[in-house]
Amino acid sequence: TDMRSAVERFFLRRCISRYRFFRQFNEDVMDKLVGVATLWHLQHGDIMYRDGENADSFFVVLSGRVDLHKATGTIDYTQITPLLPTSTLATHEKGGGKKRGGGHDEDEKEGEKRKGRAEAEEGDVSADSPKPLIGLRRGVGMNLKVKVDETKSREVEGYMYFQTLVSGDSFGETGLSGNASREELVTSYGESYICQIYRSSYERILREVMLDIDFYPEQILPVLRMPCDTRSDSDVKGMGDLLRRLKFFSQSDERTRMWISKHATLEECPAGTFLYKQGDVCDSFFTLISGAAAVYSRSKKGGKEKERKEDAASREGRLRRSSFLLATSISSPPPAHRKKSELPAVAEGGEGGEGTEGGEGV
Repeated sequence: TDMRSAVERFFLRRCISRYRFFRQFNEDVMDKLVGVATLWHLQHGDIMYRDGENADSFFVVLSGRVDLHKATGTIDYTQITPLLPTSTLATHEKGGGKKRGGGHDEDEKEGEKRKGRAEAEEGDVSADSPKPLIGLRRGVGMNLKVKVDETKSREVEGYMYFQTLVSGDSFGETGLSGNASREELVTSYGESYICQIYRSSYERILREVMLDIDFYPEQILPVLRMPCDTRSDSDVKGMGDLLRRLKFFSQSDERTRMWISKHATLEECPAGTFLYKQGDVCDSFFTLISGAAAVYSRSKKGGKEKERKEDAASREGRLRRSSFLLATSISSPPPAHRKKSELPAVAEGGEGGEGTEGGEGV
């Protein structure tokens, strides 16, 4: 992907800039993302990733649809249809299994050779045969429109369908956080084009474009302490400018920052305070202004009862939190409605915590 010409970068950037996820980035970031993005062309039933895999990237649906499925019980993965067929995408062997990621972990030329051999074995090779979309090929990817066939089946043995994503939607965002595993199976519903960006590349790009201006929490706290309906336009604008210096908001557009500046509230927590607990309904997100936090996951107990609760939450259209967030160092006094909790309560069946630095979203 680093070998793309200026013309290839221009056409790919023009293609993906129409999608919601990419509109938040400026031209400099867009150009860098184009340099590391991988395009996938999937057919109906192809698996983008499955639950249990390491989450090392995230995805954007450029065209077509993808379905998300949750496992209904213990699955024999050897009986599931293999991952993306070599006749569609280049694959590489790692640990005895096939995995997507051509152009990131393997030499692209070798991937093309294997693709050619697979097509030759099928006896369906012509000069116009499509190349695997590892990055952008000349004449490929300029027109990503596909026709959706509503009659195709969504059933996957051992899984329960729960959501469909369409053009412009992003998924697999757990790939942006370290040490995470996929929690769902993602399949293509009909033909689709998917853009994949690896976490390592995404974080490197953000580091390269981060503002070199120091952020001081005391600059933003006075506005956050104001009731939302009393903040003036100048307060909101000033806070929006300051938010750009936090990593989580560094590439968000001005409109998003202004909305957050108007509606965000401040949680001032001492060490040992839980901001939320596993099982709470996801109705907000958090960004650390200063200090640090640790995230803990409780090990699964009473599997059947837990499954029923998760299914009920899904049917109600809600997502429930899958971890604890614990503020470990903020000096201001706690609000009255927050209660201190001790770590042993988490340690009971809990699993190790991962630190989160100031400026990161959770």
